[in-house]
This record gives sequence, structure tokens and C-alpha cells, in this order.
Amino acid sequence: MIGILCRSAYLSSFIAERSGMSSAVPPGDSTSGGAMPAKNWLVSCLTERDVSVVLYEPRFFIDPSCFRRISPRTRFVVLSGPGEEAQARKALSCGASAILSKPVDERELAGVLSLVLG
Repeated sequence: MIGILCRSAYLSSFIAERSGMSSAVPPGDSTSGGAMPAKNWLVSCLTERDVSVVLYEPRFFIDPSCFRRISPRTRFVVLSGPGEEAQARKALSCGASAILSKPVDERELAGVLSLVLG
């Protein structure tokens, strides 16, 4: 399963459809209501499901280590847009497995998923 934390419903759908995996996306407006509801959703998701990879925007969190303690096998990929390069690099130094630049290209998504799930 793939978890997707981003503000764009379009991008979430794009990633979910092209990943070839079942996906989990926060319900309703938990991503627009602030970082805390999205973090709570992710903790619940990681606790209750077998999530292989989480793709997330750095506005929700930078350091995935607290989530990796809950689900050590889960890989975290930062979705980085213009102006978020520094946060994405910091996320890598904190344990994220890869960066996927926005706008997301189908081939790049496949390559990153292959790399982290390898």
C-alpha cells in the first residue's frame, strides 16, 4: 500500500492511479486543515495497515523518523515543489529515501518507487 500526503487532490489521484498499488489518502480536508490532522491520520494508517511507501509534501513534516519508529519497513519520499528544495534536502538527511520533484512525471514516479521498493 502507498500513503499519499499532499494538498492537491489531482496529484494524489495521479500518484495513486499510476503507482499500481492500493493507496491511502487522508479523508476530507485533513490535509488543508493543518499539519496535525494529517499526522494523526498517518500514524493511524501506519499502525493499522501495511504501508510500503509514503509520499509526502514537506509542509506536513520534514523528519520521518517518528513515523519510521512506528513502521520501520515503510519508505518515505518527499514531494518537492519549487521553493521547497532546502526542506527536501533536510528530509533526506533525516531519513527520507528519495525526493520526487513536482510536477510529478509518470516515469519519474515509477523510477522512484522502483528505487525505494527495490
